[in-house]
Amino acid sequence: MLVIADPQLTDPYSYKQTGLLLKLTEFYSDIYMKRNFRVLQQVLKPDGVIFVGDLMDGGREWVDNPEQYKNELQRFQAIFRPRRKMLTLNVPGNHDIGFGETVVEQAYDTYVSTFGQANSLVHIADHNIVLVDTMSYSAEERQTDASEKAQHFVGHIKLHEKLDPERTILISHVPLFRPENSPCGPRRKSPPIANRAGYQYQNLIQAWQTYEIMTAIKPTLVISGDDHDDCVYVHTNGPLKTVEHTISTFSWLQGNPYPAYGVLSLKPKDGAPLSQDAPNYQLDVCSLPSQLNIYPWYVVMFLLTLLDAYFHKERYQRLPVSGKPQSMDGRLHRLLMTLSIGIVSYFVIIAYVWIK
Repeated sequence: MLVIADPQLTDPYSYKQTGLLLKLTEFYSDIYMKRNFRVLQQVLKPDGVIFVGDLMDGGREWVDNPEQYKNELQRFQAIFRPRRKMLTLNVPGNHDIGFGETVVEQAYDTYVSTFGQANSLVHIADHNIVLVDTMSYSAEERQTDASEKAQHFVGHIKLHEKLDPERTILISHVPLFRPENSPCGPRRKSPPIANRAGYQYQNLIQAWQTYEIMTAIKPTLVISGDDHDDCVYVHTNGPLKTVEHTISTFSWLQGNPYPAYGVLSLKPKDGAPLSQDAPNYQLDVCSLPSQLNIYPWYVVMFLLTLLDAYFHKERYQRLPVSGKPQSMDGRLHRLLMTLSIGIVSYFVIIAYVWIK
């Protein structure tokens, strides 16, 4: 299964852009994710995809503008269009519904009606995938309908579900609690995850809530997102050691120049071990190309083209049918036409890839 975290579709709430600049930002953000998702389907042929929250950047903000939300949803569906039948699992993020006591009720209802239940237990290949709405679960001072559903779900798992810890995987948008400055492993490029909070966000689930969730579910693996960078941390809960892997953002416009995705492989009980070190499951995290290292070369090549045209103007001094040399205006016109054809061809190719 593919694991995709924080695609966080760029919109007017992302960088406070408007007009043509916003359209270009959305276009290049969308085409990057669309092409990568299409290639991953073609190459890996996954049986499903898990979205680890923050599907849209301003998802919780569009509750008063249903038409805009519809447009953003259509963008999301166009980017992540399945090429074959496969299972899709979702867990909400703070950009989708809000966080804690400030979860936006209407945004929560819209998310559920669009993407399915915020909390769910799915059985796949003799494994238990537990998706918990830790955004709503994190409400402390004031209980909401969403927080009661999340807490009831976790309580139900603890009391009524007999889950095999070695075959149970927890999905949470926000990473679980760990001590300050805990190391994250060699793939991380940012400082360690700090326990900070602000308007509609919190970097870590609080310690006591983490304990409640881990005690109730007892997962062998936790997959999280939100941080936009890679992090591997091992939780210790009595004799149980649980690895948590925070997946980087899938978008190149969310503060990480090296986006990433995960591939989760699950072994049925009667299947052969995936590897010597991972008999039941295996999570591989792979980086995507750095788009920020590609686009500057387009500018460089364009400037080199201009310089070449300027220093080799004789190429444009061709004799017309009349046998008279062209005027400077004629040569400039030919130069501009050549450049225009090149630029138009580039955008035609981009549009073809987008439509395809």
